[in-house]
Amino acid sequence: MGLFFLVFFLIIGALAIFVYFAGHGEISINSADFVAKGKEAGLTGPQIKMLKKTSDILKLEKPLTLLGTVDNIDSAVLGLNKLLKESNYQNLEIIDLLEELHKYRKKIELEKIEKRNNITNTSEIPVNQLVKITIGALETPITGVVTSNDFSFLTIELKKETKIRPGINWKEPVNIYFWKKDDAGYFFEGVVDNTPTSRTWNIQHTNNLIRSQKREDLRVNVEINCYLYRLEDISRINSNPEGFTGIFSQIKNISEGGAALLVNGLFPVGSIVKMEFKIKEEIIVLCAIVKFSKLNSANNISYLRLKTIEPGIEMLSILRPFIFLKSRELYQRKSNKNHKAVENKPEINNNDSMEERDSEEEPEEVEYLPEKDGVLN
Repeated sequence: MGLFFLVFFLIIGALAIFVYFAGHGEISINSADFVAKGKEAGLTGPQIKMLKKTSDILKLEKPLTLLGTVDNIDSAVLGLNKLLKESNYQNLEIIDLLEELHKYRKKIELEKIEKRNNITNTSEIPVNQLVKITIGALETPITGVVTSNDFSFLTIELKKETKIRPGINWKEPVNIYFWKKDDAGYFFEGVVDNTPTSRTWNIQHTNNLIRSQKREDLRVNVEINCYLYRLEDISRINSNPEGFTGIFSQIKNISEGGAALLVNGLFPVGSIVKMEFKIKEEIIVLCAIVKFSKLNSANNISYLRLKTIEPGIEMLSILRPFIFLKSRELYQRKSNKNHKAVENKPEINNNDSMEERDSEEEPEEVEYLPEKDGVLN
């Protein structure tokens, strides 16, 4: 009899706990199914919890759709952004949830890009790829371009005549570095076939590529008209609109961590600027520091790479979904072109640094900016 009452009270207690948490949004009727399906999909416990919480806040009729395509996740992000805007960006629970959801969504997209673009053998390096080479103790990298890649060799043409110090053992491998567009940085040790000429080197193929300097943020190519404002120093950063009265520019690619753009005039590295532009009629204001600057003195147009400084949640809630949707749109457009490979253009860059910011593609000739007709994209 005592055992009977013990079991009875345990059951009543469990039901009371279930009812309590169900009333507070912690457990729902479909939680067990959601967890089981999440595990079947290969998700971790925190990821399942995050998606379930998203479903509960949005009151989704079919919570399991969040375990399906990225379309449903993107729709959920837009739904949470709408609720956040209605709270005047004060709902800390949604802010934290959006941050988790963004990291999860970004991880999915970057893994897709890595899978599409990752290379494992030097035979996959595209023609026109810029490379930088070091030989033994030679400290200054030699810049070259891949001019041919067949089953026998990777042929590299040096950018200029290069005097190689005598006594080099060409049986030893040389160090070769390159940044593959929209992917990552790579390094490998390549053996030169015979003693090279002063300009053309044949490198034996290898599958020992080391992939590094992976991109942390998703970046998309765009053409968005923008106005730029010079700030005295970092203490002046703010997100206040300026009314589109600054220096006209055009954004060429963008991520939540930065942008590349064309602008009239000189902007030295280290300058602090404010960007003002529109995405689907929403005004975006971001402050940034100039990390790379190249001026075409013939027409006074600069190519800049910027790194954003403390972007606000209001701006990120607009920018992040735009970048994800744009990335998918651009990929689909590329896929529809008969899956033709897009080759990299050689980079013209006199800076021998192998840092990511100096290894990405930049325009060889900055010829013009579009007319500023007052209409922003």
